[in-house]
Amino acid sequence: MSLSSLLPRLRVRSAVIAAAATLWASGSPSARTATAQSADAITGEGRGTFHKGGVSCRTEYVPMRDGILLATDVYLPAAAGRYPVIIQRTPYGLRLGHGCFVGTSGTMAFWAANGYAAVTQDVRGTFRSEGTFHPIVQEQADGYDAVEWAAAQPWSNGRVGMAGSSYFGVTQWQAALKTPPHLFAIAPAVTATDYHDQWTYVNGVFDLWFAQSWILNFFAPDERRRQLIAAGTSDADALKASDEYLARGKKDILERWVSQAPLTSFPEFRTLAPYYYEWLEHPNYDDYWATVDVERHFGDVTVPALITGGWYDLFEIGSVRSFEGMRGRAGSAIARRGTMLVMQGGGAHGGPGVMSVSPANNIDMQGLQRRFYDRYLKGIENGIEREPRVRLFVQVPPDMGTEGGGFWVIGQTFPLPRTCQMRFNPTTRSCTTPGNRCRHWVAVSAA
Repeated sequence: MSLSSLLPRLRVRSAVIAAAATLWASGSPSARTATAQSADAITGEGRGTFHKGGVSCRTEYVPMRDGILLATDVYLPAAAGRYPVIIQRTPYGLRLGHGCFVGTSGTMAFWAANGYAAVTQDVRGTFRSEGTFHPIVQEQADGYDAVEWAAAQPWSNGRVGMAGSSYFGVTQWQAALKTPPHLFAIAPAVTATDYHDQWTYVNGVFDLWFAQSWILNFFAPDERRRQLIAAGTSDADALKASDEYLARGKKDILERWVSQAPLTSFPEFRTLAPYYYEWLEHPNYDDYWATVDVERHFGDVTVPALITGGWYDLFEIGSVRSFEGMRGRAGSAIARRGTMLVMQGGGAHGGPGVMSVSPANNIDMQGLQRRFYDRYLKGIENGIEREPRVRLFVQVPPDMGTEGGGFWVIGQTFPLPRTCQMRFNPTTRSCTTPGNRCRHWVAVSAA
């Protein structure tokens, strides 16, 4: 039975578990309220077209090269015409909410209200889309096809950008590796570029908590729901069973899952997420990981990237590595010159613990994103390419209390000029530096 004939009729509320990532994904301050917007403010007409705030939205099913159909929410400005396109591709429809003006998808209406066509797509094998979910490895071909489909639409001017954080960022990097001819800019936030080290494994050790909790919170419940619907269960009953599975899993992951050894004996994901066992089968970096490793293939990326990260984010290293790789090895002059790095004080996947991030950390990221897209998608000469390539927030711990301070520094490279690398020696309560003419300090390791 085709999943497209079993489309969910329920608008699912977003989960608190990834609210921060939603904000990074859209770049819009309205993201927090998008999931709770009133249905009374949305009007519908014709064949499933909805209107809100001067923006229209309809859901289409876009064929990939193998015929699989992916659910795609298309947001358009009120005036007819051809517009540059911004795409976000995400696997989180069940928990974060997809559908016209719903949840994470609804945040893309901001771009349609500002002169862009905007698209949210459920990646293969998730929520409303057909196919089987095979994370990361599926996003090169599907990302390429999504970009080229968007470029060919009557509402498109043929210039396409991509947006979003975390896995949304994965879909951008993976598409960019295939060099779609109509892709002109990407803006990956708080994401990685090497999916072996600092994603699935950390310094050679399998990241058990990340792998199990990520699948549990998002993918296994969705796949449970999809399998039940395919077997004839009603949407409502399938969603209920999915929620019950998630509730049991949140208890079991703490009491049973994380202590089960050997790791391959863990049975929970055999039918719901078999790719988990692929990760375990490849503990060392090999061809399995090299195929999707952006850091080996920066030369294939020919478009500029606005890279955003956070010092306390899980993927902090990926943000820095991707900037260094793009500036040094990207496959075109415009990609090397146009790429920017913004490192903020917090992070979507983590935070500074009991210490609060200084208000000085808050900058207009939405405005920066808009100027970036305006330059590379609309061709507006706004001077952004002449601005500093690097913006780093430096956090200052408080002398007392929990509210830290901080300030921004700017430059053209990372690390900034005259940055000293410091090696900490915890056992001797000392540190080693190469000299005393340092303007900035970067801790590189602990002895």
